[in-house]
Amino acid sequence: MNADRLLKLYEQISEAPDAIARLQRFVLDLAVRGKLVEQNRTDEPAKVLLKKVALEKEIGGVNKSRTRKSAHSAGEAASPIFDIPENWAWTTLAQISHQIHYGYTASAEPLEKSIRLLRITDIQNDKVDWDTVPGCVMDESTYEKYALKTHDLLIARTGGTIGKTFLVNETPVKSVFASYLIRVQPTAKISAEYIKLFCGSETYWVQLRDGSRGGGQPNVNGQTLGRLQMPLPPLAEQHRIVAKVDELMALCDRLEEARKTREETRDKLTAASLARLTAPDTTPEDFPDHARFAVEALHALTSRPDQIKTLRQTILNLAVRGKLVKQDPADEPASMLLESINAEHMQQVKQGTKKKSKPLPAIDRAEAPFHLPAGWAWARFPEVGAFGRGKSKHRPRNDPSLYAGGKTPFVQTGDVARSGGKIT
Repeated sequence: MNADRLLKLYEQISEAPDAIARLQRFVLDLAVRGKLVEQNRTDEPAKVLLKKVALEKEIGGVNKSRTRKSAHSAGEAASPIFDIPENWAWTTLAQISHQIHYGYTASAEPLEKSIRLLRITDIQNDKVDWDTVPGCVMDESTYEKYALKTHDLLIARTGGTIGKTFLVNETPVKSVFASYLIRVQPTAKISAEYIKLFCGSETYWVQLRDGSRGGGQPNVNGQTLGRLQMPLPPLAEQHRIVAKVDELMALCDRLEEARKTREETRDKLTAASLARLTAPDTTPEDFPDHARFAVEALHALTSRPDQIKTLRQTILNLAVRGKLVKQDPADEPASMLLESINAEHMQQVKQGTKKKSKPLPAIDRAEAPFHLPAGWAWARFPEVGAFGRGKSKHRPRNDPSLYAGGKTPFVQTGDVARSGGKIT
């Protein structure tokens, strides 16, 4: 995979709203399947690397860690999910980590700055503004257990951000991590950047979703994370993969900026094109040209759902301005229609089937928002039909008794709001 290939793929999906995100997922999927960079037969095989990892953990006294042994047993074998290159190996997150454990439970103290308490909410767009991270109170021995170190991987374990990861690249201040985060501490034999990359791949997310199902709010625990299966390349290839992903992600970022600029330009063109159709200074002679341009550019101007909404509004605006269909001089003028409606109204008043309404002030045509075609007229709602407020003394709204035994539909404001224009 190179930049030229990535650009060709982007051209194929560039009109999709999530084109960049899909492209990034595709890159990560290729990366963890061994299809992003070439393999080098001289690289030390991943199976040998795993033996060195096991030895490092044994020397480091992994059994003294706070993580349950079942989640870190070096004997746990990973089952292949898909085919990987010959010198790769399947492993688990537990096998390549010194420790997987929960964060510290404490109240955040905004004025306390000696030890910072990093929370899920402090991590935004894969970055942390350490100046805004609150502190917490703890003794030195507790701090040593939870102190953040470079290459620590933090994973959100609950809520809407479950599974999101953050790689600690620097620790400018003394800091620990909060209880809704799980820390994975990779061994020195494994690239932490590669693990972070894996945690953005579909292979990771499918397993994580399967492991967090059940119960109310989704959550994941340390044992579940420890059992996640990961395709492991040789260490040298891990570094090559990370470098290639960084290169392609930087290209994706540039494509995203270009997309935003293009969309902003398209939005301005859309707004200008549609505004010309209803602009006060648009003459009948100009209107056909403006309409023709809008129709010809319709595909480019309506590629997103929000642009369709604008188009709908423009169509309705044209309709009530008399610019959507041609006028027929033979049609009965609207003024005569209003007179007929008023006569019907007066007849109903005379018959006692309708109350007499208060007279409405005359419409000042000089204050009208736009000019009307010949034969049209300005009117108010009470002049064109029955007009009035509803009434109900029943409280509370949505009382179950309103739905039991009654035969007359009782339309409430919420029914209208949720109707989408049609009440059933």
